Amino acid sequence: MMNFWVPRPLISTSSRQGQEPTHTGAKHTDLDTKLTHVIPGKHLLPPELDEPGALDDIRRQYGVYITRVKPNVLDLRCESIGRLQQALRAINWALRDMRLSNERASVRFLVQRPTNALIHDMITIELGKRPTFLCPSPSLVSNMSSMNDHIPHLASDMAISAEGLMAVSKSMTFRINFGHLIIGKKKKGSKDEVSIGDFTKLMDMHSARGGASFEPKLPNAEKAEKILQFLVEPEQHVCRALKDVERTCEFTIVTEDQEIKANANCNPGQNMKLAMVRATRPEAWGRLNWTVVAPDMKFDWNFRVDAWDKMDVPASFKDLSEKVCLTANVDKQSLLAVPTVNTARLAALEDEIKQIRVKSSARFPFKDSSYMLEISVTKAINGFRASGGPEVTWSVELYAPHWEESVNHMSGGRKVWGEGLENIWTDEGHDLKSRLGGFCRVILEVQALLNRADASVASQ
Repeated sequence: MMNFWVPRPLISTSSRQGQEPTHTGAKHTDLDTKLTHVIPGKHLLPPELDEPGALDDIRRQYGVYITRVKPNVLDLRCESIGRLQQALRAINWALRDMRLSNERASVRFLVQRPTNALIHDMITIELGKRPTFLCPSPSLVSNMSSMNDHIPHLASDMAISAEGLMAVSKSMTFRINFGHLIIGKKKKGSKDEVSIGDFTKLMDMHSARGGASFEPKLPNAEKAEKILQFLVEPEQHVCRALKDVERTCEFTIVTEDQEIKANANCNPGQNMKLAMVRATRPEAWGRLNWTVVAPDMKFDWNFRVDAWDKMDVPASFKDLSEKVCLTANVDKQSLLAVPTVNTARLAALEDEIKQIRVKSSARFPFKDSSYMLEISVTKAINGFRASGGPEVTWSVELYAPHWEESVNHMSGGRKVWGEGLENIWTDEGHDLKSRLGGFCRVILEVQALLNRADASVASQ
């Protein structure tokens, strides 16, 4: 970066004609020292720099007067050269964080080492379908070592990614989703069956060029209740007691640029009162989006970090809880029944509504870990009067309850996740590699459990 020290009388210039420059800190006089800071690459300027108060923390901390005279030129003034130098370093770090926070994380696909298929068996590759081994093992072999080769690289990559993620000022969520990798593009003339080596190369290519996607929305939603009932059976030693299963419902309206959400607790046969009406503007892409493909198992999994802005609830939706009536299913044995929804009073807002979703969830602590396992069924209707009925899907998520707070904890203008991300993974090890390894073992344990549950449901 180019910096010019100019100890001379100062004339303050605003970055926008007709506006006075904003500043805090030391009062500038003819005896002040001035530093002109030229930010290289005008086209690379982060948009956060345009926000009012973007550098206020630095102004206050170092007692400097900062004027943005041009989009990529900052004037710094202060009575102390030492404080100017400190402020400049802080500005450089702030600009770095702003840029990192705006870089889109590449979608990445990794292949889990197969433990439930012969290594020389072939994998089927078909458009619109999930890759699977032709002859997976009929009996489940432990998959707990299947990520060992990836852990060192993932720990290194996670440390780098975390630097950028901690610079994001928006609210964020971490989630593990179990679902299916779907092939969306094939090279003309490519084979329909490939070896594990060629499949790994294919996934590397999809990471760089696209052509595949992870789908967390699973078909055959009727399986969700059966899978859940299997998981809470005492002999599975997964859920301590049925009373630990928490049932919730989330109602979402999607508009042009926002999602308006509200929650309700499920009590069989009773009317459900929506509460906690809120609005967000989620980003369309994940800040981090890693998919681990397991063609020898029933489910692939995805680690995703999403960012979103908190928004004011639009006036027309502030009384959402009064306009929507939900009635819980009367079946007390069912853990996942989606409630009946009456949205007739939303008719006046139909032009604003792009989608309506109702998500019924059951979640419980996974064994003695710090994680929750959540099974959900979602009904979605595009538009207010969409024909053809709702799309009904189910999903499986794993997350830590403390993430909501620890992922978004801020200090000094940055998120703080602790040494080796100890605030994110609190009980898995002594450094990032061991913590990530412990986290992956929990994921693999859930993956194997879902395999057994799926086999049990298929045999019914």
